Amino acid sequence: MLAGGAATAQPAPVPGPPPAANPAPPLSLRLEGALSLRSPPTAWGRITLDEGGRKLFLARRSAGVSVYNVDTLKPLAEIPDAKGAVAVAIAPGVGSPAGRGFSANSDAGEKSLTAFDLATYRTVAKVTLDFNPAALVYDGGSQRLAVLAEPSGPTSTIFLIDPVKLDVIKRLAVATPAPGGMAIDGRGRLFVTLPDKDSIAIFNLVTGEVLGTWSTAPCRQPGVIGFERLSFRLVMMCGGAPGIAMAVDVLTGKVAATMRTGNQAGQIASDPREGLLYFASGAEANLTVVRPRGADRYEAVEQISTRALAQDIAVDSRTGRVFLVAADLVRTVPPQSDVPVTTRIVANSYTILVYRRMPIEP
Repeated sequence: MLAGGAATAQPAPVPGPPPAANPAPPLSLRLEGALSLRSPPTAWGRITLDEGGRKLFLARRSAGVSVYNVDTLKPLAEIPDAKGAVAVAIAPGVGSPAGRGFSANSDAGEKSLTAFDLATYRTVAKVTLDFNPAALVYDGGSQRLAVLAEPSGPTSTIFLIDPVKLDVIKRLAVATPAPGGMAIDGRGRLFVTLPDKDSIAIFNLVTGEVLGTWSTAPCRQPGVIGFERLSFRLVMMCGGAPGIAMAVDVLTGKVAATMRTGNQAGQIASDPREGLLYFASGAEANLTVVRPRGADRYEAVEQISTRALAQDIAVDSRTGRVFLVAADLVRTVPPQSDVPVTTRIVANSYTILVYRRMPIEP
């Protein structure tokens, strides 16, 4: 205190740097749960997610279709009229407010298509086909079912079917003996990979017109294909270069990027919230997660071990949960070197695996 009682002025404190925000912990896929199922020692079909209805459909071939609650994995229904089911497609709003489901049946002596109500699970109709259905997709933009027939010659056939009347509207000739896969963009276009021609064929699902063919170079033998809604890209595996995938601009057909997956994917799925891509390999029993890094640049985030045959995959974008179907295998190695190794599926070993991206423990 100076004479006169005036206080000494103190300099204002110099502000320091703001406290560092706690960075978000890195995330990694971790097994959250598993549901074991009674099953014969034979292969099963595909797994399909109805995200709006919160249902999971599992094509079980001779056992028909099983339906589970997505959030609890509790069984909801069995659809026995879908005996021989190898794949399921979901058509929201078709035929009823809840919509319809469809199963392609080509096992257990079946050649048929089953339509069932998504609210009651009751069979709406079942029609006999004059071909073996191998796969099917539903496109909401055109309101068409596209059903791929099992290859039986130098070309393949895709049948366009009315989802209400179940009538065949068009037959599309695909110039390859064995398509690698097919995908829809939700706007009335169907994309089919032609592995023997290193290209993709594009079809109009309303008219059945061939819209063109895109080269996939430098991707050779394009196979499994998926559609990533966030970036509007087609993503496919390159059979001629194992462990490599490619993204294609769905509007122009130009190659947008190539990416390393490190595995031979059985199926591809995506989570449109973040643009994450999932490449599941049943042969190698692993799952690779790929994330976009800027415009048309992708890199693998991680690869985790799964189980044998875990390649049929579905992703719930609401929760980020990933569903895989796996089974146990037994290999018999004979003592004679000229006798091949045999592999069989273990009965009652099929399991629905549920993964979620969780913080990595320190």
